[in-house]
Order: sequence, then C-alpha cells, then structure tokens
Amino acid sequence: MQHPSHQQQRTSRAPGHSFVEPVPPLRHHIYGYRAYWTRVHDDRTPQEVYLGGAALITRLNTSSSQKAVALHRNQPPPSCDLALRVRAHLGNSQKSSLIVEMLVAPLGAYRLLGQSLDMVVDRVTALSGLLRPGEGHVLDSLCRTPHQPGVLPTVGQLLLNRCRQGPSLASEVTYAWCRLEQCEGHVPIAALAREAGCSQRHLERLFHQQMGVTPKRAARLFRARRAVRALVAGRSPAEVSYLCGYYDQAHLSGDCKALTGLTPRQLCSGTSGFLDGLDKGGGQLSRDPAQ
Repeated sequence: MQHPSHQQQRTSRAPGHSFVEPVPPLRHHIYGYRAYWTRVHDDRTPQEVYLGGAALITRLNTSSSQKAVALHRNQPPPSCDLALRVRAHLGNSQKSSLIVEMLVAPLGAYRLLGQSLDMVVDRVTALSGLLRPGEGHVLDSLCRTPHQPGVLPTVGQLLLNRCRQGPSLASEVTYAWCRLEQCEGHVPIAALAREAGCSQRHLERLFHQQMGVTPKRAARLFRARRAVRALVAGRSPAEVSYLCGYYDQAHLSGDCKALTGLTPRQLCSGTSGFLDGLDKGGGQLSRDPAQ
C-alpha cells in the first residue's frame, strides 16, 4: 500500500471510503484510519469520540486462495485480529462534519488515548477531554474549510505525535497480554499474575485500565480468534471445538456469534460476505452525523 502522503489526499462523503495504512512508526499502534466529510443539519453537532471495546474483525473471501481477513475493499489489519474502533467527530463547517475513524491495536490504544481505557471504552466522550495542548488549533484549522485537501496527512501526523507522547503500558500489562496471545487464552489468570510478579487483583485492575478489557475477556477473545482462523481455514466446528478447548459445539457457536456476529457454519462456508466486527454493539455518537 502506498504511503498516505502519496495517496489521493481528499476525504470521502461516505463512510465506505477505504482505510489507509499508517506510516511505519504508527503501525504497531494503529492498523488503519480514514477521514470523510458528511452533511449535517445542525452546525452545533457536538465534538465527540466513541471508543469501541476490543473485537474480532474479519471478512471472508469466497476465493479459497484468498481466505483472509479484510475490511471493506482495501488491505486489512493482520488476519482475523483484534482491534478497537475509534470514531471521532472532529468538528463542523458549513453544514458538514469531519469524521475520523481508526482501527487501533489493543496495545496501542492506551498510548493513543492517553488515559484509562476502562473509563472510555464503549462510551461517547467529549473530544475536549482527550485533546492535548495545541491539538485543538490543528483540528480547528482542519475544520475551517470543508473538503479541503491534506486532511489525511494532517490526521496521520497528529496520531503519530500522540503515540510518541503518550504513556507507556505497565510491564505487567504488556507481559500479560503477550502471554495470553502466546497461549491463545489458555492460562489461568492467577497463574498469569504470578508470572507477571503481582497479585491477581492488581493485574486485573491495571489490565482493565490500560487495555479496556479484563484479562478474562482478553483470554476469551484470543481463544475465539484461534477458533475463527481455524474455521476460515476449513476445519469443522467439531474439530475446532476440541482444538480450542470449548465444552462443545454449542459453546463454540455461542462465542463465535457473540464476538463476530457469524455462526461457525457461516465462517466455514465463506459465503457470508464480510463482517466488520467493530460495528457490533452500537458505536454511534450521541448525534451520529452519518445518519
């Protein structure tokens, strides 16, 4: 994929505009982002940010040679991976609103947002409460003239600066997340805390603050990710239930449906089109300008 600065630097009037891949220093934190203008009836639409919790994102391609994860029609985050969806209404101008959406790596969300995620995940937050010094001026300049070129590189630079200046994850949290990923969720939380060198209560509190999910929820997501990848690769639900440690196929089906919106049969068949798991569970701003 081309560097964002080499792409057509204009925003779309529709949310279907493709995500762009961030510059290399950002790729460990953000999988992709997009910006677009949309018409609104009221210039007083509030500036808000919605941060969705960690979810599986996937698209099934009917071609057996391309059974991989994708989002809409451009190159996606890593196959069937976990991401957080951030949707920000940055401002209004002449009955238009500027919207920026991001797919954020779970390990990058705390650095990007700069505050405890357990206070903002699955909620709408006033943009003013997240801005750092100088960022308000940049956003005001962006929103002054609707549909001006250069929005994407400006947004990209803003995100890069935030990630460079943001807080780092605690070593216990980084260890716990990577360990859960390594064992695909199959490790008791008490044992995980001992390995991280802290109490279980301390780990659960710190993990929830900095990752936006509890360790138990993260373990469930990693196990479901393994299951989805196996189903997409063509393994049967019965085989996947056994391999991934589910009690039975009903348990597997319930987890798949809850976390991806698709049944194991749909995942196996590859005929269900695409799923943007980040759109599950709402994610609307209090006054969604896209509606």
